[in-house]
Amino acid sequence: MFKDRKKFNTNLFVLNYIGQITNENKAPYLIFSGHDYNECDANPSIYIHSPSNGTLKIENGENRSQIPGIEKDYKDGSVVYKARTFYGQVLPAIKGVIWYEVQLMENKSWQKSILLVSLKNGIKKDAVLENSDQLKVTLQLLKKGFCK
Repeated sequence: MFKDRKKFNTNLFVLNYIGQITNENKAPYLIFSGHDYNECDANPSIYIHSPSNGTLKIENGENRSQIPGIEKDYKDGSVVYKARTFYGQVLPAIKGVIWYEVQLMENKSWQKSILLVSLKNGIKKDAVLENSDQLKVTLQLLKKGFCK
């Protein structure tokens, strides 16, 4: 429930609020985690949505992103995925949510990737970034309190 007593139904289960990012003159972008159906044994997902944009669409995995952390192979317990996620001003002049990921490939090499959901002028835009030095920039912004 918001300060003005309005409610926003996400239609998610095991819902956890993570944070929010301002959205000009609209309702903020809410960042939360949850499951798209009850009694799910799958990992929860992250969702980023502004109530100003209407109903959150969650069918068929829409609008969901991977939870940061470490994922292990269910057979042998070896690490197959690692990610760190930040939200707020994650890069200079860019507000949004960013994932710094490393994934184990079939050939046993590790592939790095950077996923960005930028939030500007009320528009949510997904991008894949190439510059591997971006983590240093985000960590500097974290130290300054611009992101979490």
